[in-house]
Amino acid sequence: MMRGGRWPPRRPADWPTSPRTGTAQPLPAPAHDNALTGVAATSAHDAWAVGRSVTGTVHNTLILYWNGTKWARVPSPAPGSSSDLLAVAATSASNAWAVGGFTGTGPSQALALHCC
Repeated sequence: MMRGGRWPPRRPADWPTSPRTGTAQPLPAPAHDNALTGVAATSAHDAWAVGRSVTGTVHNTLILYWNGTKWARVPSPAPGSSSDLLAVAATSASNAWAVGGFTGTGPSQALALHCC
């Protein structure tokens, strides 16, 4: 479930007061100018992250799935010459919707993807 709030926090009072523990996990995406813009988790073993990966000057959609152990890239269409995903909502490991947009030779278009 997605949680509301502002990120990054604008003042120190917004930061959690209890210490956080965890381990950074590597992402399986190409390393050039990528961005994650949305995340949704339904449990500690089921999370989706979306955004874009960049190859040269072309933006492609990026979808990652967390299975509780590691992140894996999920194949996704990238219509047009520039495609980005901005947000994701999920109810389970087999039901996630991502939204964003793309451009090609005409005006920008909305993009909605359903996974699994």
